[in-house]
Amino acid sequence: MKLGNFTYGNWVLVAAMLAASGPLLTSCSKDRDVEIVDKFEGTKLVISVAGINEGQVISGGKATSKGAMGTPKVKSYGEFDAQTVLDSNVPVRAGSLGAMVSNGISKKAATGTKAATIANGVKYRVFLFTADGGTLVTSAEFTSGTAGTIDVTKGTTYKWVAVSYNNGESVPSTASFAIPGGKDVLYASGTTTIPTGAGTVNVPIGITFAHKFSRIAIELNSMGMFGNMQSPTTVAISGLSLQTGTLNVVDGTVGGLTSYAQTINFDSFTDVDPLYQDDKIVYAYTAGTTAMNVNVGVSNLTINHVDGDIGTGSGDGIRRFSAAVVNFPFSVTPQSGNSHRLLVNLVESPLTYSYNGSASVRWARTNLYYQAGHNSYRFYGANKQRNDINGYFSFNGHIPMKYAQSVNPIDPCTQVYPQNVWRSPKNTEFNVFTTDQGLLTNILGSVTGIIAADPAPNATTGPASDYVEYNGAIGSNVNAFGVGSNALRFYYNGVHVGVNLLGDGILTLNLGNTYGREATLWSSDKQLNLLGLAGVGAWGYHAARRTALLGGNYIKAQKTAELLSNIDILGINLLTSTLKNVRCVRN
Repeated sequence: MKLGNFTYGNWVLVAAMLAASGPLLTSCSKDRDVEIVDKFEGTKLVISVAGINEGQVISGGKATSKGAMGTPKVKSYGEFDAQTVLDSNVPVRAGSLGAMVSNGISKKAATGTKAATIANGVKYRVFLFTADGGTLVTSAEFTSGTAGTIDVTKGTTYKWVAVSYNNGESVPSTASFAIPGGKDVLYASGTTTIPTGAGTVNVPIGITFAHKFSRIAIELNSMGMFGNMQSPTTVAISGLSLQTGTLNVVDGTVGGLTSYAQTINFDSFTDVDPLYQDDKIVYAYTAGTTAMNVNVGVSNLTINHVDGDIGTGSGDGIRRFSAAVVNFPFSVTPQSGNSHRLLVNLVESPLTYSYNGSASVRWARTNLYYQAGHNSYRFYGANKQRNDINGYFSFNGHIPMKYAQSVNPIDPCTQVYPQNVWRSPKNTEFNVFTTDQGLLTNILGSVTGIIAADPAPNATTGPASDYVEYNGAIGSNVNAFGVGSNALRFYYNGVHVGVNLLGDGILTLNLGNTYGREATLWSSDKQLNLLGLAGVGAWGYHAARRTALLGGNYIKAQKTAELLSNIDILGINLLTSTLKNVRCVRN
């Protein structure tokens, strides 16, 4: 293969690879000859950027994962809830200027450090000093994504330093300069000795930067409210005590610290993922290490729900919360070169219910559904009757219309962002809604009570008789939610009772005559014996409108049991069950 048609930039990269590979490229293939033509005139450093070494020990998982933090602490702020997290898990940059990986940790996280790819188009300056750092020999400006070269002398040892503002701005060419406030100063240094010998010698240098200042990352995340943040959301930051100074390029020290102010508002934030506006971040940089009490104030929160229908009648799918300021305080002590993330996870508020002295349980306002792609586990925007195939789950199944694996099943509620804030309800948490219990097969389709009405406690139904509602839930006066979501209602969405399979997926949703007549929900409880029947079984909730011989129409609600069985498909052991809706509760 001949390489004579390569461009000059290609040859720079080839030379770098050759210098790094050495003897690995000296052998010849029997089938082809490799002809390398040196395009460089003279001896040079061949310079490229490997990335940014974040250099921090981290957990190796999402900040909100149960394994790292246990059950996350979430605080109620009235109309919505929030989880605040102080950590170092700043989203890492992807390959283009300004783009980042949402709430992610690079593959190097498993070894205890994060690494980021520097964006293309970032300018940086390389300084060459004498070996003792006493004299500046030369400097040159380069741009990330393209290798550059500097002429050097054989047999000479150089100290090299690379400095960047991590953007498209130029760095001064002097050996000492004042750094403007608000800059993310990247710094790297090393020494290199140019070999002697005949012919051209090209020495590659791969620069891995580190942050020189402390980086304060303030992140607002609305994935737990299932929509994008938009104006007129207002954000006000106070308590930032920021300093900058003068950089000594040779040794990397920063002296002559001075304070500067940085004004941050909602428009200052950028999207972590450019495709979505549900995760936003802004940075502040400081050379100081004085502890600070930072307050993140949010008001006029506005969420464009992903469903487009929130049941308020507005028709635009936008939740508009009040103008009252909600404050999220953080105490942080900056450490030079480290990142500090101040994360506010906004979480949809629950409906809290208790009856007749029972323990309070915090219920989600709508049922759970799954949509493959971004932020897959969601609560419907409007609580209403629906037979959406994405909202019917098997027992302990985390993907709708598929059976759960019998070993290590995943609770789908725990997958709602932030993870482990929600869970599936326990069987005992349905006690307050029911009067008795029975086998599902003895309950489905029954519309007539035996003699007298046995109504569900504290329950009513709507004019269309398409739901059962439990009166007196706390949290039901939030204007951003529709009438259906401000009430603890379970709609008659029916239950899938078919057994048609496609692999481990069910072909079609078969609700029989239960849609519009039955409300069915899963609990998380499985046990070996149910109602005297031996075998593996699961508990759920069932409600329907009934007619009694004495007492007329009423709402019947029961805890239901059904037997489960194992099937083996393609070597995977699956647990078969009916398909029901899931209504999550707060951990």
